[in-house]
Amino acid sequence: MKYVLPFHFMFEHMKRLAVISFKGDEEFEGYEPQFFDDPVNGKGIRLLRYRNNGKVDVYYENSIIYDESFSIGAGIEDCQMIRFDKNIFEINAYGLQIHLAFTDAQGRKNELKVQENSARKYPVPFLAPVGAGVEKPPKLFFVYMNDFDFAYRKTTQIHCSIDSRILEPATIPFLIGGHRIYLARYCSRLNIVALNPDHSNPFCFDSMPGKTIQQNEAQIHCNMEGKVEQIQIGEHLHSAILDFPNGFPNLLDLPENQCITGSFDIYLSSAKITGGQYLLEKTEDQVRVKFDQFKQWQPGKLPWGYKLLMTFLKFFRNWPTSYSWEGTVDLAEIPLMEGNWQNRRERMAK
Repeated sequence: MKYVLPFHFMFEHMKRLAVISFKGDEEFEGYEPQFFDDPVNGKGIRLLRYRNNGKVDVYYENSIIYDESFSIGAGIEDCQMIRFDKNIFEINAYGLQIHLAFTDAQGRKNELKVQENSARKYPVPFLAPVGAGVEKPPKLFFVYMNDFDFAYRKTTQIHCSIDSRILEPATIPFLIGGHRIYLARYCSRLNIVALNPDHSNPFCFDSMPGKTIQQNEAQIHCNMEGKVEQIQIGEHLHSAILDFPNGFPNLLDLPENQCITGSFDIYLSSAKITGGQYLLEKTEDQVRVKFDQFKQWQPGKLPWGYKLLMTFLKFFRNWPTSYSWEGTVDLAEIPLMEGNWQNRRERMAK
């Protein structure tokens, strides 16, 4: 029995991530070094430099495979392959260790140095709000950090300069885990998942009611009614689940000209991240599909300082709620899918 579902659910790869924010600079808000080591992205460092106007600069080593469709924030400004004169980005038992130096597209010498020497670290699982400021999202993108932490001010030195201009590191005005901290955060155990990237194909597989099958990296559970109860990729900390409490119907079995609705939940690393509603309507060999009404992220038990942080910076929890996806699936012999994501909050902010 052939199934067709309007989903493309996939892992993306990154080994390490850090975001160092600055305050009061005339041009930039922060730097984000990323380290990759996989066949898709290559091996090395890609550095994002966030501008005050929402644009983002991208600098990457020649060993990195750059994706021309990459999009973030209000769009890409500078994008350049470079050689890092200093090239250190590590996360060890004492915290964050960075020393990067490069010449930017304007010919200026950039240097970022972070040396942390904290004897005890208490990382927590945390969802990065990567989708909060994306004006034209190419996908619904979840970055779940299983060992998220901040750099402690007492035991960390941060230096950042552009030529002779010094950037001052931003701080948070309350304690996190009993420590004063810089707004410098990092992670080395990432679980990154994308839902329905642009130009995705629908999910097609063969199964029978009541069966659980393995299709490539996905495990699919079908109930006795022929509906899909769950799609899982990976396992344990490196896992992602689409769960349908009342089952998701096979698009090939939909009745004509009826509006079918239901709900779904998304889990990463066994933690519930968000959920939403779906709408399906079939006309002849085409199905209109909509995903919306995404819920806030509901984190589990977190230290008091993290809860205070999310009280003041509500976008940490709220950002998924502004997303929606609408598209169509053509039920041809080889099914095709077209659709796109919208970020209502960014659209209304204009």
